[in-house]
Amino acid sequence: MNRGLRRGPVFIDDWCCQEFLALLPEAVERFEIVVHGYALMPNHYHLLVESTHGNLSRAMAFVSATFSRRLNTRFHWDGSVFRGRFHNRVVTAPEHWHHLLAYIHLNPLKARLVMSLEQSRWTSHSAYAKELSCPDWLHTDSILSELGGVEGYRQYIDEIQLGRRRAPEDFDEVLFRRRRASEAFIVKQDEQGRTITPEKALEQVMEITGAKEEILTRTHRGRQGNPPRAVAAWWLTHGAGLTNVRAGEHLAMSSVAVSKALRWVEHQLASDANGDVYRWIFLLKDLKGQ
Repeated sequence: MNRGLRRGPVFIDDWCCQEFLALLPEAVERFEIVVHGYALMPNHYHLLVESTHGNLSRAMAFVSATFSRRLNTRFHWDGSVFRGRFHNRVVTAPEHWHHLLAYIHLNPLKARLVMSLEQSRWTSHSAYAKELSCPDWLHTDSILSELGGVEGYRQYIDEIQLGRRRAPEDFDEVLFRRRRASEAFIVKQDEQGRTITPEKALEQVMEITGAKEEILTRTHRGRQGNPPRAVAAWWLTHGAGLTNVRAGEHLAMSSVAVSKALRWVEHQLASDANGDVYRWIFLLKDLKGQ
C-alpha cells in the first residue's frame, strides 16, 4: 500500500486510475510478481501481491516512479506523488488472505465512495464476481478455487457485509499491528519449486561463509549483525524456495526478522560489489547452477 504525499489525492480521475493499472502488467512481466487483487482509493492504493523472486521493492519502485512521472507530466507537478516507500505485510495463513481480499474490495463501500460493490469501478471485485472480464495480469484463480468458485466468493463477501462472518483470529494484529488497517500492503508467499533441500542450502552457506551451524541460529547485536545468518535466510528463500516463515523455523528467526534480513542482503548486493555478502551470494548461485 502507499498513500499520496501529504495525504493528498492521487487517483484524481479515470485517467489516473487507468495509467496506474496499465503499469501492473508491465511489473508482472518485468519482475514476475503475481497480482491477486487491488483497490484504488482517491489518495491511496492497496495491492495483493505474491513476490516469487524476492524483488518486490524493485517492482514497486518501478510502478511508483513511472506513475509519478506520468502524473507530473500531465499536471505539471514535481517529485514523487507518494509520501515515501510502500508499506508491506507478509501473509501466510489462507484465512487471513481470503479476508484481506474482502477487506480491500469493501474499502470503497466503507469509505462511502459507492453505495454497493457493483458500483466499484477501480477494484478487482468485478473480476472475481465475473461481472467484467478478468485482465490477463490479474490472477484470480487461486483465491476463487479456495473459496469455492465465483458463487463461493460472492457468498463469502456477502456474509462479511451482513456481519455473519467475522475477521479471523488475530487478523488485525497479524496484518496491521500498530499501523491502521488502511495503511497495509499485503504480500502472500507460497513455497517455490525446490532444486535443493533446506538442509543442503544450510550446508552450502556454512561451506561458503565458513560459519559454524550455531552461528546461523544466533542473534548478533550491533552494527555488524550476523551476515552469515542473513545470507542463510536469503538462500533458504531463494535457493530452497521456502517462505519467510519456513526459513525462520530453520534459523530460529521470526518471519519479520527474515524479511529484514532479506532486505539487508539486497541492500548489500546493490551497494557493495566488493563485500563478503556479494561474494557469498555469487558463489551460492554458482553452486545452484551446477
